[in-house]
Amino acid sequence: MASGNALRGLRPALLAVSLPGIAAAADKFEFEHSFMLQSFGAIYDIAKNSNLNPDNQLAQLDNFQQGTRLRSKFTARYGGFSAKLSPRFGYFLSNQADGGNVVAGEHYFQDWLAQYATDDLSLSYSRELLYWGPSLFASPSNPFFPNSNQTNPFIEPGAQDFVQLQYFHDYSNTLALIGSLARGRSTLETPDFKKTVALKYDHRGDDYSLSAIAGYRENDGLPQGGMFGQWTLNDSTLLYFDVGMKGKSYGLYPHASDSPLGYELAPNGNGRGWFVDFLAGGSYTFDNGDVLNLEYRHSNEGYSNADSAAYRRMAQNAAGLLLGADPNLQGLAAGTLAQASSVQIRSLNQHYLYANYRVHEIVEDLSLNVLYSQNLQDGGAQLVPIVEYNLFGQVNLAANLVFNLGGSDTEFGGYLNNIYFLGVKYYFD
Repeated sequence: MASGNALRGLRPALLAVSLPGIAAAADKFEFEHSFMLQSFGAIYDIAKNSNLNPDNQLAQLDNFQQGTRLRSKFTARYGGFSAKLSPRFGYFLSNQADGGNVVAGEHYFQDWLAQYATDDLSLSYSRELLYWGPSLFASPSNPFFPNSNQTNPFIEPGAQDFVQLQYFHDYSNTLALIGSLARGRSTLETPDFKKTVALKYDHRGDDYSLSAIAGYRENDGLPQGGMFGQWTLNDSTLLYFDVGMKGKSYGLYPHASDSPLGYELAPNGNGRGWFVDFLAGGSYTFDNGDVLNLEYRHSNEGYSNADSAAYRRMAQNAAGLLLGADPNLQGLAAGTLAQASSVQIRSLNQHYLYANYRVHEIVEDLSLNVLYSQNLQDGGAQLVPIVEYNLFGQVNLAANLVFNLGGSDTEFGGYLNNIYFLGVKYYFD
């Protein structure tokens, strides 16, 4: 039995098959729509003794959030033309750090697509989450969305605006020229958004798939690239990898200084060098349909053990000054801790272990997905069980629980101890 990651990894090849079919269809107008209403509540257990966010003074994290949102999608096709629009409507309530409640309405377009396809070419303009790669945790080869972030059933990450030209040579080979035109609704900050162009080649064999990416990011002056692929050993076992490479880093690293903090955050030199982010893993599908994934990730752009220790000392010193009486030192500490919250690198440290276990069905209509991330340098970890229950037909209940393990002196526990998402979805006919 093929795993979910196996299907995800073949997505580029399947796309090459399905899109030409649009152009080959009869010239008749087709229209489809779907509606889903979701409501959720989230409780945030804020780390009280965090050096990165002492007494929640800086991040001002909400204690509680509640939201209700109508997710809709409209799709139209005529011959080789196709279009999609996904508007969202709802409201959002947040109980803020000062105890006050804020209620706000929301309306936006999560994604859209305008596309024309022939038998071997496709040209599109879209706002979308352009994910690829075999891992649920990270995609080092992706210059647009380095983290997959597809596990929370209630949260839709913001999408970017793209233009794409795709060439479908045959069932096995696809070439795509992709350009990110604007940030869109993306809140990605690592690194800050810049227009990026990438050339992506996808090849699918009988029991393997391989993709290569070459890209250029505005203002970098240097190319970047990557590869990902997978190999199906047998019906139950899959091996895969994902690697990204670039010639420039915008990372901020702790450097000893004469500052009252003892350190300052600054780039290493001019930021140039070879930075490699590599992920390797495998999945095993059991006879009952359960799937286990194990992955290891290494990034030489991340903090070394010495960097990590200096980062923690700097945060500790800054927290002490922030809670002190000198307003000048308080301003210095606040600015440094604000920088420390986003140091412009994809992973804070260099070595990680990931695991994912998906229980196909505990009992009828009840499923469980458990994700585990381990920072192998600071000892912190994150455990995320996701439970979904199909109450009946059109109603789905879900819980997304986040447990940050290891204390507030670790990457995962620096701001939050735990998060509890609970919600319900209703699918209209």
